[in-house]
Amino acid sequence: MKKLGSEVKYCILCKEVHEVDIVESIDCVEYKGEEIMFNAIYEYCRKSHRYMENSDMVRKNRISKEKALERKHQLELPRDKG
Repeated sequence: MKKLGSEVKYCILCKEVHEVDIVESIDCVEYKGEEIMFNAIYEYCRKSHRYMENSDMVRKNRISKEKALERKHQLELPRDKG
C-alpha cells in the first residue's frame, strides 16, 4: 500500500473528523471471469483499519480494472513469426 496523500474530513467509517489517507494498492480480483491485478485507489481510515471508495474512486478503479483486462488479453495474443 502506497500513501498518495491525506485530508482532514468527516470519516464515514468511524464517524469522526480526522486525517483520512488516500492510498493506492494492488488488487487481485476476478473480473469478467478472469483473475486480474490492477492498481486501485481508496480512502483509508487508520482508526477503523478499513478502506472505502468515494464515487470518483469507484469510477477510476473500474477503468483501471478494465485496462488491466485489456493488457492481459494483449499479452496473450499470439505473435507473428516473421
